[in-house]
Amino acid sequence: MTEFGLKELYEVIIRATYPIEVSGKTLEPGEIIGAFDKIQIANIQEIKSSVSARGGWDNRGLVYWDSTREVRISFTQGIFSKSQLALMTAAKLVQYDAGTTLLLTKRETIESDEEGVLTLSKEAVSPIFVYKASTGEKLTYTIVDETHLHINSNYTSCLVDYSY
Repeated sequence: MTEFGLKELYEVIIRATYPIEVSGKTLEPGEIIGAFDKIQIANIQEIKSSVSARGGWDNRGLVYWDSTREVRISFTQGIFSKSQLALMTAAKLVQYDAGTTLLLTKRETIESDEEGVLTLSKEAVSPIFVYKASTGEKLTYTIVDETHLHINSNYTSCLVDYSY
């Protein structure tokens, strides 16, 4: 069991890596699970299971298998991403080659206009997730161009998660 912690992380987001169903709602890969402005204190605990094959003289362990069963994350004001963890600890968990595009996450609240068009502040890259701000209901949309989305509702306040 390995455990370590961090203090003071800012603008942190966690995304689903595979489809997850929670209370009848399906979260798609890349969809944000949680987003916080700041993490006060965070602890990570890796739960491992170890198995060994024994035999021979003195019944010694001959072959060992270690596998991670789960990773527990506990925090007091937020959630953090692998990229942010690498930056804070200088652990080089994420490597970027020169010339590789680095996608940044953007979350903004936007109200649709009289034609049901949302105007994003950045040029979005898929996937884009649009939610009705008052209920959290996921909305369907059509892409007009890199900075405009069309929903079937005018003057609706929406929460939009995307990368740019």
